[in-house]
Parts: sequence; C-alpha cells; structure tokens
Amino acid sequence: WGSFKTFVGFDWVLHLSYGFKDWHGAKLPGEPCDVLIIAREGRKGFVRRIDAFKKHHNLKEDTERLTFMRSAISFLDDAGFAQLKKDIEATGKNYRLVLVDTVGRVLPGEDMAKEQPITLFMERLQQVGELTGAVSIGVHHENKSGDANGSMYFQNTSDFMFSITRDGDKLAGKLACVKQK
Repeated sequence: WGSFKTFVGFDWVLHLSYGFKDWHGAKLPGEPCDVLIIAREGRKGFVRRIDAFKKHHNLKEDTERLTFMRSAISFLDDAGFAQLKKDIEATGKNYRLVLVDTVGRVLPGEDMAKEQPITLFMERLQQVGELTGAVSIGVHHENKSGDANGSMYFQNTSDFMFSITRDGDKLAGKLACVKQK
C-alpha cells in the first residue's frame, strides 16, 4: 500500500473521462470517453480525488463519462459475476477503460498464491474487456521483491503490467512498464 497505484489508475481514468489530449505526455484520444471503475475500496477517497482533479485542472462540471460500480462482488462467484455483466450491459455505455480496484477485494478470502483463483480472475477480467470493448485493468499489490503478489499466473496471463514505486516519503514515485505484449 501507499505506492500511489490507485491514484495513478484514477488519474488516468479522469484524464480519459474529461477528454484530455494527453496523460502526462502519453497521447490520449482527446475526446471524453466512458470509463468504468469497479471500486471496492475508498469511496471517500475517490470523491476527494475528483474534487482535487477538478480544482487542479480548473474544471467546474462533473463528467457524465465516469461510472462507478461499488457493490460487493467476487469474480469467483458465478452468479455474482453474471449479474455484474448484466449490470454493465444495462448502463448502455461503450467503455474505453475498466479499472478494477483492487484485485484482492474482488477475490475475497482467496489465496493469491494459488493458480486457480488467479486464472479465473484473469479470465473474467478479459470477459469484462470483451463485453465492454475496453481495456481492463486490475489494480494489484506487489510483494516485497516487487513482483505481483501471489501466483505467477498474474505475470503469465497479463498482456501488460506496470509497477509503481514510491520515492520514500515524498509524494512522488516511478511508473514502469514491466511487461508488454
């Protein structure tokens, strides 16, 4: 915790939903995009981050392109996941990005070191991407050696992975792409 992984993901989501032309130098579509956050942590933090983002960028209006789904969901529960897909479809939006925050919260009580729950999570994350036509990202914790916490199936089945490291106690850090297909 404390590496800014949610902050970075949420900042990306806000840049897309407000239609910014770039994200800290990386080119974006430049038109407002629908984005979905399956947010299992920190509702108050998200509200404060939206307010801070709007203030920083001198934005007065809220965006209608940002959708939150906050219900308790386990990606391993067949009926619950089927309902999640129905709920996503019911929004009628064409999402460009889906952010699941965090992987651990949508796999409650699971042993992250076992391949079966991770493989199923990755399959269902892909299903969300296919359903929405969006890039699907799971925010996940690192272990002490800097790898994804848990099973090697995170690395083996990911199309891309980013690592975020914090620079000591500073409000700064480093974002690195550690895998890209």
